[in-house]
Amino acid sequence: MLKFVFLAVFVLGTIAGGSQVLINNMLRATMTVEDSAKLRAVKSRLEQSVRVVSGQVMMPLGEEEDNKHTLPSFFTGLRNSANGVKIVYCPYSERDVLTASSVISMSDVDEYDITTVSVQGVSYVSESIRPPVPGVAAALILPDRASSDVLCSDLSIDANGNYELVGDSAGQGRVYALTFSELRHIRSVGIFK
Repeated sequence: MLKFVFLAVFVLGTIAGGSQVLINNMLRATMTVEDSAKLRAVKSRLEQSVRVVSGQVMMPLGEEEDNKHTLPSFFTGLRNSANGVKIVYCPYSERDVLTASSVISMSDVDEYDITTVSVQGVSYVSESIRPPVPGVAAALILPDRASSDVLCSDLSIDANGNYELVGDSAGQGRVYALTFSELRHIRSVGIFK
């Protein structure tokens, strides 16, 4: 009888533990799917928000929050990942910065110079330092945690053509990028003119 009780407790404990693992995995998968859908919406919104002036693609300027550069305030409902962490936004320009009018801050020690112009009340990045990966117009970084110190300067591309975070940011989030050629193509075929 005692063996039966121990066996029952063991089986129930195993089932409960397995259920917890299953629930955690399902939650993580759901958050990944939600983040992917949100990033598609953010990319679409950025594609719509881009301005092309005299052939130059200009990205909208974001907001400085908690030592991170985040999406513009008019991206209502799209600024946080599924776990509530702000999406980090790194906009660049095709033109090298000559005289900086502002900076994009990523931490107490990491920032980069930019120049902005205002078009219909919205600020756009007209000049910047060169992006860490040539041709990148903007990077979107989903930090794993709010305390993750991800840096725009840690953007890289692997041998398979996938964007990744390296250096101090390695393993602290996922990164997605829009390129100038991609944005120029979208404009040339008449989408979001």
